[in-house]
Amino acid sequence: MPIKTLEIPTAGGRADAFAAFPDQGGRHPGVLMYADGFGIRPVLREMARELAGHGYYVLVPNLFYRHGPAPVIELPEHIGEEARTALFAQLMPLIQAHTDERVLSDADA
Repeated sequence: MPIKTLEIPTAGGRADAFAAFPDQGGRHPGVLMYADGFGIRPVLREMARELAGHGYYVLVPNLFYRHGPAPVIELPEHIGEEARTALFAQLMPLIQAHTDERVLSDADA
């Protein structure tokens, strides 16, 4: 199934996004998949591909695009308990900067 990296123009800049969609052309119902605090990572790309296999156009935007393209921080293949504390120390400033106003503005884009 086809996949793409897109750039979405927003009030805060250009947000990169991952898109997966069915092989056949035409119109498809859309799914806007928001990543959790860890951002876009392989498991979310796989989930998007799976939904696309069921006939959906899936868009996964990088919510932290203001801090760089995804992945914004380096993530291990498996996020286990031992890695969480260090990862959250890096992620919390990005999460805290993601205000309600930014969320709403980005969603409009």
